[in-house]
Amino acid sequence: MLLQKIFFLLLLGLTSSVFAQKLVDPLVIPFEWNNNKIHFNVMVNGKGPFLFMFDTGASGEGRIDSALVAQLNLPVVDQTGNSDGVNTSSVNVVGVSSIRYGSFDKGGVREVGKFQMISRNYNRNLRSGAKPMMGIIGRDFFEGYLITIDCKKQELVISKGNLEKSDPNTLAYDEPFRIPIQIGKVKTFGNMDTGSNVSMHLPLKLADSIATSELKKAGQGRRANTVFDFMGGTVQDNIILAGNQINNLEVLFSELAPEVNIGMQLLKNYVITIDQKNKLIQMLP
Repeated sequence: MLLQKIFFLLLLGLTSSVFAQKLVDPLVIPFEWNNNKIHFNVMVNGKGPFLFMFDTGASGEGRIDSALVAQLNLPVVDQTGNSDGVNTSSVNVVGVSSIRYGSFDKGGVREVGKFQMISRNYNRNLRSGAKPMMGIIGRDFFEGYLITIDCKKQELVISKGNLEKSDPNTLAYDEPFRIPIQIGKVKTFGNMDTGSNVSMHLPLKLADSIATSELKKAGQGRRANTVFDFMGGTVQDNIILAGNQINNLEVLFSELAPEVNIGMQLLKNYVITIDQKNKLIQMLP
């Protein structure tokens, strides 16, 4: 009986220590740049590692490439529509037991279908020099945690802390991750999107209201289901974003952009902290 009590106390101490490490102590995850986006290694159902992209523009837990679905024989549990804001396609939804990177295990108990992820071919238009990515980690995966993206150190830090509205360079948002932005005299909103590798993508109609250089054709952009034309130029007005002033920013315009989209070419110049619980974002130079 005494040995059983000792064993129980040791087990309780071990469990509490692991729990504290996962939920209290900051967890630092190194990442790499791939196509000017944040990627890190992920274990899926205990296998891997596989390269996944961190995308604040992706809703839900995440996405998974169809090639990895076949490799791991993941079960198809549903079908759904996948909209890119312009067109919608039908895609499979698959069940995933666990996703792990560093010591942060979202899966917990291994249970088929615990996570449901949209699946499609994410490497169909792979750019020259870019590595294939096997999936996407979406914003809901980190819901309840404080996330800090330090692009200079190439680290993603996860903790149970929080931001305050009074913190420097901090903004509140209404929906993920749509924050106020001012361009010259124009006050509008921009979506913070780590899944975009450009500096800023603006609606073409905004070009009539702000000072820019002459716009020129700048190639094509791709969304999940849509290809569209870019016009490129330099914004000559000051841009104010979370208390930061940005000058002479080279940007892209298109007729298909519903709002300003803020991508990694600009965001990588800042240490970005996201507090989903309190709906706050901080951008420190």
